[in-house]
Amino acid sequence: MKARERFPKVVVGALVFNKKGEALLLKTHKWGNKYGLAGGKVRYGETLKEAVKREVLEETGLAVSEIEFFIVQQMARPKEFYKDVHFIAINFLCKTSKTKVTLNEESEEYVWVKPEVSLRLELNAPTREFMREYVKRKSGKANYCEGR
Repeated sequence: MKARERFPKVVVGALVFNKKGEALLLKTHKWGNKYGLAGGKVRYGETLKEAVKREVLEETGLAVSEIEFFIVQQMARPKEFYKDVHFIAINFLCKTSKTKVTLNEESEEYVWVKPEVSLRLELNAPTREFMREYVKRKSGKANYCEGR
C-alpha cells in the first residue's frame, strides 16, 4: 500500500501597518511562543486578498485595506511550528485605521512596532526573514538578484 501523499499548504501572511507606520506582530504558541504575522490557509475559491482580509479579521478583529503583494516564502517543515507541515506563504503588506486588537485563541499577545525595531524581538524564522527583507527594501539596500 502506498503511503499517503502530502502536499504543501497555500497560506497568506499579512504585515499590518497602523497610521503611525507601526507593524502588528502576534505572539503565538503555534510558533514556539515567538512573534509572527497574522495569516493562515487560503480557502477553496477564495482570492489571496480575500484570505488576507478574513485571516486578519479573525485573528485580530482588524479590517485591512490597501493590500499589496510583498514576498513568497517556502516553509518546508519549519522546526518552530507546532506540527509537521510544508507551507507556501504568499505574504502581503496592508493597512488598518484602528489600533485596538482583539486576539483570538491562536495568539497570546501582540505588539505594534516599527519594522526596524521588530528585529530585536523574538521572531519566528520566517517572520525574521520577512522583516529583514522589508527593512532592506525600505532602506533601498535590497538586492533583487539574490536567487531566493
